[in-house]
Amino acid sequence: MTIQQETWPQYVPYYLELKQKLEKAAWFGDGWLYDAWENTPFSTASGQLYKAHWYNQNKNGIHFDCWISEKEVETRKISIALHAHKDFPKAREFIKLFAQRVTPLVADWKDCSLSETSPRQPLIITTRYTPDTLVSQLEQNYQRIQALGPLIDQTIADVLA
Repeated sequence: MTIQQETWPQYVPYYLELKQKLEKAAWFGDGWLYDAWENTPFSTASGQLYKAHWYNQNKNGIHFDCWISEKEVETRKISIALHAHKDFPKAREFIKLFAQRVTPLVADWKDCSLSETSPRQPLIITTRYTPDTLVSQLEQNYQRIQALGPLIDQTIADVLA
């Protein structure tokens, strides 16, 4: 795909292409879901990776969120953030415990930052992109991120116990 004068809505097809690629990945069959859409209220092209039992039915539970707004178009930087929103009953407890547990697993991950005190996002991966590399870069990052699924599952279980 080639974009002449870029604006965030033009990136929605990239997210839809990414959805098709992720759904074909061998790891995706392990209960993963991916939603891609034009998020007009927030002026973003958006995508969320999650599992059905992560309280994300309304896009406000636990999920990996990735978006492109005008800011990302200008800076050529995109983030994938693990979010724990209001639909998860103990989001703050989840964030603190997950950040503590994941630290040794992601210590060597390039462009990854962690926070036990963030109100919604304990983990953020930021990377540079071009229109030609966006889908492959996100696909590679999600391949890496999916390995955190069991830790997220266990942290959810422990927080809700």
